[in-house]
Amino acid sequence: MYKVPGESGPLVIQCFHEFQVFKNNQLISFKTAKVKELFAYLFTYKNTYIHRDLLIENLWPEQEYKKAKINLHTCISHLRKLFSQLGYESIISFSNQCYCLILEDFDCDASTFYQIASNSGKVDNSNIKLIEEAIYLYSGGYCEMNGYKWANESYLEYHQLMTSLLRRAIDYIKDVDLTKALSYSQQFLKLNPYSDEVVNQMMDLHISMGNYSNAIKVFQDYRQLLNDELGIEPNNILTDVFDKLKLSHHRS
Repeated sequence: MYKVPGESGPLVIQCFHEFQVFKNNQLISFKTAKVKELFAYLFTYKNTYIHRDLLIENLWPEQEYKKAKINLHTCISHLRKLFSQLGYESIISFSNQCYCLILEDFDCDASTFYQIASNSGKVDNSNIKLIEEAIYLYSGGYCEMNGYKWANESYLEYHQLMTSLLRRAIDYIKDVDLTKALSYSQQFLKLNPYSDEVVNQMMDLHISMGNYSNAIKVFQDYRQLLNDELGIEPNNILTDVFDKLKLSHHRS
């Protein structure tokens, strides 16, 4: 299981929010930002041989090929030296003009999250604790703070997994813990800000908790967002719920 940065042991690799690597309580400092990005790329596709030219295309797209090739070799050299000093010998393999990161002894938030999210199925009492651990691990999009364009595919994959996981968790937890269901719904809305479904769900949760004014505010904030960002109104179902809620709230 993933260990929080600060615990000793194997490499701890954080992919969500910002890509960072820890070893024995210490944040690893890479020689340059491009060396760090190369490691992030190789880690994302670990145990897979990546052609040299594909690495160049993704990490040095605007650079002249010969110079980019030299930069790639320099970065590979820095990575090998750094991880050799950390006790990881022969971490990068080269064959047929392809590089491969060979890494087994590590803990990673994204790896643990993926294992849980992609194998969880229906959420119930038997797996809710594991599901909550996965939700906690998702601290932000995959490498979102780093701005790596090549990471967009992974970003979308994990975003979809988190969306699916939250939806299933909410379906279960709303009958068990309204406060937690509302918290998960808020997380869902951050990931999918134009979701009529989750706004309706949040309004229902607030109503179930007797928080009618909060339910009204959820709708008003959502309507404002849609107007500002897309120039549209919420759908008729949401609007009808809001109108009935506002009317009953004023009468009470």
